[in-house]
Amino acid sequence: MKRICLLLLLSIFSCITLLTAQSIVFTEDFDGGIPDSWTTNPISSGNPDSVNNAVWTWATNQSLERSDYWIDFFFMDSPTADNGFAVFDAAYLDSGGMAVSEPPSGGAGSAPGPFISELISPSINCSSLETVFLSFHQRFYSHWNSAVTRVGVSTDGGQNWEYFNPNLYLLSTKDYQHVRTIDLTEFAARQEDVRLSFRYEGSYYYWLIDDIILSEKPAVDLAIEAPRYPLTSYAQPASQVSGDTLRFSLELSNKGLSDPLDVVCKATVLDAGDNVLF
Repeated sequence: MKRICLLLLLSIFSCITLLTAQSIVFTEDFDGGIPDSWTTNPISSGNPDSVNNAVWTWATNQSLERSDYWIDFFFMDSPTADNGFAVFDAAYLDSGGMAVSEPPSGGAGSAPGPFISELISPSINCSSLETVFLSFHQRFYSHWNSAVTRVGVSTDGGQNWEYFNPNLYLLSTKDYQHVRTIDLTEFAARQEDVRLSFRYEGSYYYWLIDDIILSEKPAVDLAIEAPRYPLTSYAQPASQVSGDTLRFSLELSNKGLSDPLDVVCKATVLDAGDNVLF
């Protein structure tokens, strides 16, 4: 029997525009470098004499420093990755690109770990916003929870900070690339001097960030939280699939201010030749 390939294509339609107009007060895509208005702040290194080397830098996917043991997944896939992004490359700072033991215990690089290092934004005026949301693209990889990422917000010129961990529930030894969104309304709404801090604490491996946006909360912000695939078993014979009744469902979330109306979800079933079966 011909092998059947099921592909769930979930498309969301609404009678209102999902990407509604919203006030954006700040964007940063690190086009060609880290702007002078940003501040790199190295706080600590495993070798105090090398702390000044423990800084965030700018890179492209072509210029990233790599070694054999993390080259396969060390790249950025943000919308503007081609023009560069900011990176704290803890692995290379510690090892200098040389293969080290497992777990990593290098120290041959320009700034041995562990580290604390910040990348701080310029002042951002959010006085016109009733709600303030930060979103950014990232790639983060930690070796057995040896590194922690924090996003800070300050409204007094950087004297005091409130910190959030955007990767709190991520598993260790896993590579994560996705958009993170943080609600800063409690601290940043109606504030004239808002600063952001991207803070790396710990050792291996790295944190890449790009396409930062600070804006008000959109009216509608739909997302698919949990698609329910029809085949619940680990494996099912093709002979059984062909005569089975398949049911598709999903869970949606809306982080926007308004309730979306007339949302339609569509499931498409394709065979191995990409022919539409349903």
